[in-house]
Amino acid sequence: MSIIQLKRIERILEKQVVEHIDPEEIRSEKKNIQEEELQNIILSRSYLLYALKNLTGEPYSNLKKSITDGFQDNGLDAVYYSHSKNQLFICQSKWIKNGNGGVDKGEILKFVNGITDLLHLNYADFNDKLKQHSELIEEAIYGPNIKIRIILAYSGNKISDENKSLITDKVDEFNDTDEDIFFEEYNLKNAYSDLKDAVDGEPINAELDLLHWGYSSEPFKAYYGTVNCGHIAELLDSASSRIYSKNIRSFVGLSTINNEIINTLVKNPENFFYLNNGIVLLCKEIKKSKYNSGKRESGKFHLTDLTVVNGAQTVGAINYAFNKQPEKVNLAQVFIKIISLEDTPEHFDKQITIASNTQNKIEKRDFVSLDKQQKRLIHDFYLNGLKYHTKRDDKELIKNDENFYFEEATISLACFQDDIDFSTYAKREIGKL
Repeated sequence: MSIIQLKRIERILEKQVVEHIDPEEIRSEKKNIQEEELQNIILSRSYLLYALKNLTGEPYSNLKKSITDGFQDNGLDAVYYSHSKNQLFICQSKWIKNGNGGVDKGEILKFVNGITDLLHLNYADFNDKLKQHSELIEEAIYGPNIKIRIILAYSGNKISDENKSLITDKVDEFNDTDEDIFFEEYNLKNAYSDLKDAVDGEPINAELDLLHWGYSSEPFKAYYGTVNCGHIAELLDSASSRIYSKNIRSFVGLSTINNEIINTLVKNPENFFYLNNGIVLLCKEIKKSKYNSGKRESGKFHLTDLTVVNGAQTVGAINYAFNKQPEKVNLAQVFIKIISLEDTPEHFDKQITIASNTQNKIEKRDFVSLDKQQKRLIHDFYLNGLKYHTKRDDKELIKNDENFYFEEATISLACFQDDIDFSTYAKREIGKL
């Protein structure tokens, strides 16, 4: 990763995270600290909060209490117990100013020793910032079905195999009988990927009631069943634009096809399940609750960072109809497939998006939203406080100094060419471009 990516991460930390770090606390721990060292500690703690926010979905205001970094931290910079995820996060953080390399062996060994002491509930070498979490730590360690995640957050690109094995060997030792402890790196590549995702808003986590559900575990985890359409409408009301972030289109408004979907919902809701193709969701993680265990009539599922990759028009039409006639929409059911991206290969989400959307009427320009250069432009505009729009949707076009559109960029580029044919296409048949 280049220094440019690192600087962009640093800029986001300064804008969004640094305010949650108290420099006076650091000065009280380290007397006569130099300004450069102070800023490095602030960035290291900010980077750790940034990593935890993306891993847990919790706000910075909650996560900042988990910071244990400081005098006598025994190699642990943060400990956080997520009740909603049933997960204990044990973290070390390192801000690497040039964005290269990893964490040195001495710090890795301190981290491993700290993990060992913590899992043995030996608090003797820990500071008061960690000890105040002792009840939650013990609740997590003694509790059933608790996952413990060892997180090494650093702003470099790779730790050495030797240093990594120091952690993984210790994890394997603790996982002697059951696999409850997992090691994860959160490096600059992960951080930058999360930064690009943030363009579309905060991750959407939701509880979904799935009726008559089924399950597939191989080769990847997926659930399917029916959901009440009223539940889908309520989900969309509370969601950000991120819900369509992996789709090639957002809801495009009251088109002929979408009007037909709406008419079915309000005039024939009982048969909507049979007349609609359904919805495909992607999420980073699916967790089924123990509610109604052993029965397939109904199940409760927690979805982390969900997006709609197929059925955006169905979702938008359901929400539109619900706002007009909720009592009718609540009578309708829709088929839904939920695919978890856990343990899937790179770009699998894009494969699903393309495959799911080649069965409907799609315009060529809709696939622009999957192009890496267009995504780069969206990201670069975002970093400068601007918005670059590539997807068709039902929003009113706002052409001002903060909003820029793919069509405008296409026309501008065409007019910039020496060949007059490009300008002609832009005027008469822009789709050819």
